[in-house]
Amino acid sequence: MWLNARLDAWIKPPLSSHSLKTIEGASRPLVGLLAAAALADDRDLQSTIVARLAPERGYPIVGALAVLRAGAPHGAAMLGLGPLHDDCARTLTELVATPPRAPGDWSIMTQLGCKCELCARLGRFLRAANEQQFEWPLAKDRRAHVHGMITSYELPVTHVTRRTGSPYTLVLTKTQALFTRDATERATWMRDLAWLRENAKTPRRVRAQRK
Repeated sequence: MWLNARLDAWIKPPLSSHSLKTIEGASRPLVGLLAAAALADDRDLQSTIVARLAPERGYPIVGALAVLRAGAPHGAAMLGLGPLHDDCARTLTELVATPPRAPGDWSIMTQLGCKCELCARLGRFLRAANEQQFEWPLAKDRRAHVHGMITSYELPVTHVTRRTGSPYTLVLTKTQALFTRDATERATWMRDLAWLRENAKTPRRVRAQRK
């Protein structure tokens, strides 16, 4: 229950790179908890934990894979990780099957947690595939809110204030990091899926033992 509360806090948006590192770091304690449940012959607790970590239920795929890798030396059968292996394989297969980003596609599909009118307008700019730059006259406090959202969500968007006119103009520009991030992420998906396929016999053994 203590760890579950921490997981809820860690996966709340915005999911920053720091949050993802924290989630990956939780893989060893999670494996330890699964191993303790195995020693206590508590398969219900194992199933509850493994279901909580499923990417199909919103847990970050990097965190789920970190648990699978940390648990590999112990054996998936003992830890009850077969279903998590299957969930990750399905998720990654779907991700790899999506078309790569086309040249000139500047869309950023990040869902912003804030529902104010400023973030609604920011969201429209982010989603626009053919819009790389947006000039936005805003008062200081409103500029600060937009600055904060872009920084919190680690968006590949520069945000510079042009200090002429009244109010000043906030200039938002999507950067080439958008394409670099996508390419890096896709390469990671492919490597992770290959690792899962190399270890595909593990979940089959888990299912066989359950029968």
